[in-house]
Amino acid sequence: MKLRFAARFVPLLGLLIAATSPSVVLAQTTIRAEHDEPVESITHRLMVQAAAEIASATQGKVKMDVHPGASLSGGKIPTMIQNTQAGNVDLAIISTGPYSTIDPRTGVLSLPFMFGSIDEMARAARQSHVLDKLMAEQESRNLIVVDLWVRALRQLANTKREIRTPDDAKGLRFRVPEFKLWIDAFKAIGAVPVPMPFSEIPTALQLGTIDGDERPSQFLMTEKWWELAKFVTMANYSGDALMVAFNKGFWNKLDAGQQKIVVAKLKEVGDKKFIEEKNVENSVVETLRKNGVKVTVLTPAEVEKFRDAMKSVWTDNESRIGKELMAAVAKAATTK
Repeated sequence: MKLRFAARFVPLLGLLIAATSPSVVLAQTTIRAEHDEPVESITHRLMVQAAAEIASATQGKVKMDVHPGASLSGGKIPTMIQNTQAGNVDLAIISTGPYSTIDPRTGVLSLPFMFGSIDEMARAARQSHVLDKLMAEQESRNLIVVDLWVRALRQLANTKREIRTPDDAKGLRFRVPEFKLWIDAFKAIGAVPVPMPFSEIPTALQLGTIDGDERPSQFLMTEKWWELAKFVTMANYSGDALMVAFNKGFWNKLDAGQQKIVVAKLKEVGDKKFIEEKNVENSVVETLRKNGVKVTVLTPAEVEKFRDAMKSVWTDNESRIGKELMAAVAKAATTK
């Protein structure tokens, strides 16, 4: 009898041990998260921190693996978006700029000189509700957008000459993301836009395929642009926000409590990211100059010359984005 009882008890004991084993609990759900920024970026560091906090807050029931540089999608933002819609990626941090090839309205945040500062971008994209309906409508594209993160506005870097007026940019070949609105902006000032993935920039600069690039202020620091370019113009010519977008099917697999924890931790990333990006904007000029870069900070009058030169981008995209949405975002940006 004792042997028969033991034979039944041992398998049951094994099941009980397995059910309470930390390794089994930890493996329940893993979020495959992807963004297109470098491993040195603020975004990546904060997402890795959030991953640890999510695991802790869910007692290991939800993990998050963070993949930088769109590495799950061959380094290509369009592929990352497609993979997230298809469920091959669970969570993607998607720039509203390139995403406008899917929904042109998200390009409203990248219209030239829509914002004069990162604070204005934050008011429109994060602190107001003007874009809530637009983000909710992405569910029809199999994406659940749970937050919008803002990042520093974009500047001009090149190897050839100082840029202080639109005429100074004429003929220069600038790498731009594969995004029509930014391509149109450079054409408007007589520059030659060259769409290419980020990973090709250093080689293209060395070979002379391009003369420069446009980058957010933060990237000028983390990517050490003093090693790549001699001239930087602080123009704040455009910007973009980052959609924190889950695959709809994956999102629905999380229970309500898990969804609440994940959203809270990702919103904390957005809050911290804004503060850090703003701090970078305050230090980027000094850092670049210390490293030998000729930095040109445009005066308000010089900004107006660029704004006037790029007015056609607004009129050409009005029907695609919507006049009312453009006005609402502009108003939100300046409403304190």
